[in-house]
Amino acid sequence: MGNISPGHLTPFDPGTLTRRGVQILPAIRYHPWYLKRALDFLAATRGRYPFEALLDAEYPLRDVGRALEDSDQRRVTRASLVMGRSGPKEGS
Repeated sequence: MGNISPGHLTPFDPGTLTRRGVQILPAIRYHPWYLKRALDFLAATRGRYPFEALLDAEYPLRDVGRALEDSDQRRVTRASLVMGRSGPKEGS
């Protein structure tokens, strides 16, 4: 799961990729079962990795329009839709 943001660059050491034998395989479309596999991974590793640090705002599901607008206007970078919140919560 991710997004495509044209113009955003990530510095890396290409030698590390070579030494470790890393292969990068981009995918622009994926089968629905990939999403289930990703969600299963997140559930199985909850607490092991700081996934919440990837988000900078949470919105209740009923505010999906606001979340999309804030994202489109670049007021937030990565928003999360959650159940049971009354308003946006700024991330850590």
